[in-house]
Amino acid sequence: TNGNVGIGNTSPLTALDVTGSASLSANLSLRGAATAHTFNILDNGTLNIQRSPGGDAGLATALFIQSNGNIGIGTTAPTVPIDVRTSGTTNPSSSGTVMSLQNSGSAANLANLQLLGGTSGSDNIYFGDAGALTPGIIKYDNASDFMSFYTNGAEYARITSAGNLGIG
Repeated sequence: TNGNVGIGNTSPLTALDVTGSASLSANLSLRGAATAHTFNILDNGTLNIQRSPGGDAGLATALFIQSNGNIGIGTTAPTVPIDVRTSGTTNPSSSGTVMSLQNSGSAANLANLQLLGGTSGSDNIYFGDAGALTPGIIKYDNASDFMSFYTNGAEYARITSAGNLGIG
């Protein structure tokens, strides 16, 4: 229809319109000089990229994107915008590392993690376990420009905007 080819449908909307499942045994390439390539998930669907070392048997999710835009790595139920989970064995050199930021090259290269909150909010890093999700916190208060440190759910140290350190 209008030069379009439909597989599994009689009203193709694009050059190739497949209704149902499709399988590739090689690579999928998107080509076009200076063209923005788009991968559309229509009808409020999700995207589940799976991998398996043994073909179709043993497929496991590698990357999952929910219809609300949340991205899961190692999970099909991301609860925050980027949710990374791991289980089982870990790389012995990283002993439990879930996320690594690396900027390799010269010794002057930096690998930064930046937290940007609202001017009256705070930026927080939480430490915990399955039984206590937030017993340890490093908090930067953007409104008052101070940094505080929490252990066992209570603040025990604060550095003020003047550089003064309060303990206890």
